[in-house]
Amino acid sequence: MLKLTLSFLLLCFLLPLQAEKKDWYYGTGLDGKPKEFFGTTDMHSQFLKAPSRGQTYWETRLSKVDSQLEYIATQIKESPSGPEKNKLIDDRYKLINNKARCLIYLKKTAEALSVLKDLEKTWPGESIVAENLATCFDLMGEYEKAEEWITIATDRNSMAAYSNLWVYKKIITARKEYSKNKDFLKEKSVSGLSISQQAKLEALDLSKIENFQKRWSLAGTAKHIREQLKTQLQLRQIETDPVLAHLMEELACIYAVNEVCEVALPIFELAKNYGHPEQELINSRIEQMKGLIKANDRSMDYSRSLLEKLSKTTWVLYSTILFFLLLLLYVWFTGKKKSIDS
Repeated sequence: MLKLTLSFLLLCFLLPLQAEKKDWYYGTGLDGKPKEFFGTTDMHSQFLKAPSRGQTYWETRLSKVDSQLEYIATQIKESPSGPEKNKLIDDRYKLINNKARCLIYLKKTAEALSVLKDLEKTWPGESIVAENLATCFDLMGEYEKAEEWITIATDRNSMAAYSNLWVYKKIITARKEYSKNKDFLKEKSVSGLSISQQAKLEALDLSKIENFQKRWSLAGTAKHIREQLKTQLQLRQIETDPVLAHLMEELACIYAVNEVCEVALPIFELAKNYGHPEQELINSRIEQMKGLIKANDRSMDYSRSLLEKLSKTTWVLYSTILFFLLLLLYVWFTGKKKSIDS
């Protein structure tokens, strides 16, 4: 009994020490003071550095989709009318949509557009079809039509409020406006965030974010922007893009305010490389980040001891377990002593 209890006690305290280990570091806040954050700088920017899937990948995937379409066409012919056949027909429509997506990534936009237009007629009301139509028109530079279809996609998607579709809609609108007025990005942000154009970025610059999109915190907004940036960079695979570069700057500003300068710096540098329309502003942001990081001698220091890794909830849970185990030991020893005395 004693050995079993002691073993359990040891296990109770060793397991959480391992389970709660996290990569917490000290970074640099916009006030220049050390600030804790989770993960390495690469972890926050690797989504932008992921290698794009080449033409061979999409050709192979397209070939598989075509094979699946042939097989399912045979199944539809042999299947009697009823729910099973209806499901097969729906699966066929989904495969046709996947085929169009492959064609988009293969730069066969006109062919994809033709497939999607036919699909919209035979399988109306689908958000993903409307989104892919918007993508086709966007890549073709027909931003009015792209904006129309991305609005339709948003209206059709009951979960649009929790997806990153709103970011894509903002990107298309920004492309439309920028094509008409090259000064648009000097006056407005892509995402709609109110970001100061002053050389020095301040923590209060994004203080109104909650009023911009009440459903999302800064972290949620950053997640949606990250997802759309990754998709757009995969789709376009170009060296410069002022609209995406501006969106990268907005993401970097969120990182600087909500995370640390170390996370924001590589995204600011990426925005510069992608042709941000205001290079002087980006350079000032980069110099600000570098200056703050350099002045912080705890930048990227490991910031927590093993005991500090345990959350308050874990402490309460294991303290309670310990109390009852000690109580059990006390009762056991007391009972054993009485039996010996008697």
